[in-house]
Amino acid sequence: MGAVGCVMAAEALLLLFGDGSPDYTESADSAPDGAFDGRVLHTYAHTGRFQGSVSIEGYYGETANAQWQLDIENNPVGDVNRDGKVTVSDAVAVLRCALGLITLSAEETAAADLYPPTGPDGRITIADAVLVLKAAVALW
Repeated sequence: MGAVGCVMAAEALLLLFGDGSPDYTESADSAPDGAFDGRVLHTYAHTGRFQGSVSIEGYYGETANAQWQLDIENNPVGDVNRDGKVTVSDAVAVLRCALGLITLSAEETAAADLYPPTGPDGRITIADAVLVLKAAVALW
């Protein structure tokens, strides 16, 4: 799949995902999601090779750095129609499924099942549609 998540306790952290998306910075003074909890989930919206990094500053001034390389060869998470990118049409398909208007194949369901963030639950809901739409417009 094409998502990276991490949970940690720190004074501040900086994540670079390597896909052109904005850097993610979180600290006790500034948390984009409103809570400084070190929880981050980033979805890569297309296939490719990505080199990311994380820098963590501890409460006593200590720092830690790590890098990763991620190869996404399959279609990205949220790419329900399997065209290689996550778009609004994918979110519409997930919403239609959540409303019972269409049935997705097993492969489409695997791509659409993004909620809860801890792992797929086998159900397609409106929450899944919202997360696919966020991925399509690069908000997630």
